[in-house]
Amino acid sequence: MGKKQQYLTVDGRKIPVSNLEKVLYPGGRVTKAQVIDYYLRTAPVEWDELATAMDKEDVESLFFGVEDIIERLRRVGDLFKPVLTIKQ
Repeated sequence: MGKKQQYLTVDGRKIPVSNLEKVLYPGGRVTKAQVIDYYLRTAPVEWDELATAMDKEDVESLFFGVEDIIERLRRVGDLFKPVLTIKQ
């Protein structure tokens, strides 16, 4: 019998995911689920957001869920985009 289908809900849409236990980086035994979690937790912040969090001593405001990240993308755009054009 096959495994039960799993979903990640993003912006009200159910996105099918599979093989979350699959090891993607064998050296560190990092799974697909851990990679997804990492990308969600490492969303970039703007300097003013960092300053506000420090002033309010509210580090929790710098952590985002899936829905938060979608809203941030709509509001501020992709903060990593400028990195793609930097010449080194």
